Amino acid sequence: MEYPNLHGETLIIVEGAFINGLGWPAMVASRHDTTAQESVDYAQLATRFFSRWAVSFDETCAAFESLLAPACRWEQRPLMVTNTRVGALRFLRLSHQLLGLETIDVELPHLVATGNVVLCERIDHLRRRDGSLIASARVAGILEFDGDHLVAWREHFDAVGFALQMPRNALIRRAR
Repeated sequence: MEYPNLHGETLIIVEGAFINGLGWPAMVASRHDTTAQESVDYAQLATRFFSRWAVSFDETCAAFESLLAPACRWEQRPLMVTNTRVGALRFLRLSHQLLGLETIDVELPHLVATGNVVLCERIDHLRRRDGSLIASARVAGILEFDGDHLVAWREHFDAVGFALQMPRNALIRRAR
């Protein structure tokens, strides 16, 4: 379905897309400027970025390496803030070492792009190499792009609820 916005641009809503190999349905909205001034489809760029996280830890790092601008500011509230791509990769590697993070399956109920900004609701399922669940988090995110690079990324989630899942999921894993 097409919806015009206040700036004369058209939002195209595509339902039934899939974000990862687990087959969770997603709603993806991609921005198409009727004046064709921009050639980047930011909704598609963000969706591809998230889908790469489900492949492997190395692919997740490669996705960050290729999409984040060198001076990208990534705020994961209330946990941390990084101000560079190198800092973001350092945080990922620390998560890999401390949590055993291998992949992140992203369920994407909503994603809307307008201009160079993407707003999304995600549910991230962090997994170990054996596929067992570390924890899941519902995330609200705002991604700002400059060309084909992510320059600012703000995310908000319930860190306490996230942290409380980890011991429970570890016990379930050991009991199996």
